[in-house]
Formats: sequence, structure tokens, C-alpha cells
Amino acid sequence: NWENRFTPAPGASYISVTGSSTVTDLTTVSGVLKLGVLCQATAYGGSGSKTLHEECDQILHAVDVINNKADGFYDHLLLGRTIITAVRAAGCVQDRAKAGWLELENSSPGGSAFSAVIGPPCSNDVRDLTSTEWRAARGRAVVISYASTAASLGGVAGEQAHPNLARTV
Repeated sequence: NWENRFTPAPGASYISVTGSSTVTDLTTVSGVLKLGVLCQATAYGGSGSKTLHEECDQILHAVDVINNKADGFYDHLLLGRTIITAVRAAGCVQDRAKAGWLELENSSPGGSAFSAVIGPPCSNDVRDLTSTEWRAARGRAVVISYASTAASLGGVAGEQAHPNLARTV
């Protein structure tokens, strides 16, 4: 069922390519793209609002659809690649985005970096994760924000200050 398919087992950091809550053996998967997900929700799978929990589920569902090359949906995207996700709660305007990022890094099999991180949704958190100082210390993963609307992150000056930021709003 939906809940069991997208809710990781306690302590499981990664959602497997099959959508189950078991951790994928990455040695058997070629072309892995690591995707971090920083949701606004309280502890993922915890007692947070269902609406906030669904925020993570929507992203995980999209990944599941892209990974499934036999369902007729987006089968042409990322051929030969498998997206593996790690999910952490980052809150919003609570200065938890950097801690969430570090938790994502620590949960990454083999300790390698992410290709991209979706979230966090709030502009101040996005600013923290795309600042020059943070990028210099933590690498250059693309940060995809689905709700950040601060004018300071856009325009020519914003794009120069935050070159690894992609906003979808």
C-alpha cells in the first residue's frame, strides 16, 4: 500500500529503486544518481502534519515513476540511471537546513556527494545552502527549491551569488 511503499523502515535512510523500504545494494545498481530530499516536515514518518508528510511522498513518488522504465510514464528520462533518495526533515525558517544537509551526507552510502538536493522550501534556508561559504565547504550539488520566492535569490545578482540554485516557482 501507499504508506508502506514510501515510508522507510526505522533507521533506513534510502528508499530502494523498487520503492520498498529496504536499503538498496548499490553494488548491483549501475548509473546511480544520489538525490537528497530536505522536506519541511517534522521527522519523516513521525507525528508531523499529514500535509507536510505528503510533501516528501510527492517527491518520492516522482522518483519512483522516473525509475520505473516499464510503466509508460517518463520512461525516456535518465535511461541507464537509477535515482536513489535520502530524506531528512529540515523544517522551515528554523535554521535546520544545514543540519539536514549534513545528515543527508552522513547517510550517503560510501560517503559520496549528492548530484542534487530537492528542498528546502523556505528562502532563508535555500540562501544558507547555496551561499558561497557553504558551497566551498560542502561541494556543489544543485539545490532545487520548489517554493523559494525571495527576490534576492533571483535576477542576475542572485544567479551570480547562488549559481547552483534552481527554483521551480
